[in-house]
Amino acid sequence: MYQLERHGVQVAHVDREEHDLWVRTPSGRMLTVQVKSATEPTAYGKDKLQTYGFCFRSIGPNTDIYALVALQLEIVLFFRPEDMRRRVRPELFTRERMEASIRELLA
Repeated sequence: MYQLERHGVQVAHVDREEHDLWVRTPSGRMLTVQVKSATEPTAYGKDKLQTYGFCFRSIGPNTDIYALVALQLEIVLFFRPEDMRRRVRPELFTRERMEASIRELLA
């Protein structure tokens, strides 16, 4: 919530089945956000690559934005449903990518 609010986004925490946040962008658009977090990367696949894994029942049209949080890094990346992924490599969680994903959300 903090990362969005510092960019002028109004944020309300909600307790809905598919939504965790309702947000209003500075331009007035209303969006729903589902937040998923992971504490640390884990080995995945036959090559045992380290990735952050995020669990979803489904990635669907009822959510506008997904927020994936790497808790140990304190970094969140925002994805539209069509760009969503269940596993993200640790090196993608950077402050620069976080800022870029927020700018894209606000565009």
